[in-house]
Amino acid sequence: MSLIQQKIPTINSSSGFSLIEVLVSFLVLAAGLLGVASMQTKGVENSHGAYLRTQAVSMSQDMSSRIRGNSEGVDLGSYNSPKAASKASCLSTGCSAEEMAGHDFFEWETEVAQVLPQGEGIVCLDSTPDDGDDAASHECDGAGTELVIKIWWDGQLKDGKVDQRYSIPVRL
Repeated sequence: MSLIQQKIPTINSSSGFSLIEVLVSFLVLAAGLLGVASMQTKGVENSHGAYLRTQAVSMSQDMSSRIRGNSEGVDLGSYNSPKAASKASCLSTGCSAEEMAGHDFFEWETEVAQVLPQGEGIVCLDSTPDDGDDAASHECDGAGTELVIKIWWDGQLKDGKVDQRYSIPVRL
């Protein structure tokens, strides 16, 4: 063997193996990062849904407090499907119990529409408070002895959920 032949490097049969390992590791890393991004998106959607539900609970408690504050209006039946009517004198010089019920409902209904996406609400006597898929078919039967506060909003998520609903009986 001559000196020249000894200095020529031989081609190793494993050349390029490191490059394939790097490419495979990048694919595994990319798949993992996509999974993390997907989990983050779901977390944000669920967090927003929980926020909207919390707002609905808070608004139902607000209306419940308004109802408890106007016991004369409750006795007259003014909170059973009240007609929304803004009455500025209710805040300054005073108004009747029925006018206060209409004003309370007006303010509450406005807040529901502002805070919840396509939010709507109703207060009514109902023996089955958990029925009704939307505000158009609230299905208040006028029976029962308890007022029920029902709130609907658009809870459209990417996974196909359509409407969200919350209802609570008012304990007097």
